[in-house]
Amino acid sequence: MKTMETVLLAEEQAVTLLSGYWADLTIPVSPDELAKALGIKVEYVALPSDESGKITMADEQSPVITINRNDTKNRQRFTCAHEIGHYIRNRELERSENSVDYRSTLAGIGIDSDEIFANQFAAALLMPAIEVKRVYDAGWDVDRLARHFVTSTLAMELRLKNLRLVR
Repeated sequence: MKTMETVLLAEEQAVTLLSGYWADLTIPVSPDELAKALGIKVEYVALPSDESGKITMADEQSPVITINRNDTKNRQRFTCAHEIGHYIRNRELERSENSVDYRSTLAGIGIDSDEIFANQFAAALLMPAIEVKRVYDAGWDVDRLARHFVTSTLAMELRLKNLRLVR
């Protein structure tokens, strides 16, 4: 699957999940609550410093997202949303693969389609395009947007660029 198709599919899947489980679109979106609604258990534990989180999907058990409790709140939220993205993608492709996300792997460099999907899905889930556009058009700056969506300013800047609201 080409990168643009992957990005569009991730955006579409996040919108679908939000419309089904977060219909009132209150901000900030809680990825923990969405995970629970999907039957995914979320755990916060100490992980190695280079590991943000993982999802374990055993056929006979409910999926479990494990998040590094030593990360910042913003990072934890993104990791949880990212792992939900892996869950959605694997379910769609009828795979039952486990995923571990390290800070220095393919996740950040944009060449692995599963990681591109999970990153885009997480951004679209935490920063829904319709709400980002609404408050951006109202004149909010990046710092205010980041606080509103409970994300980092870097994540917000990337979302604005991906939505073609800024260069």
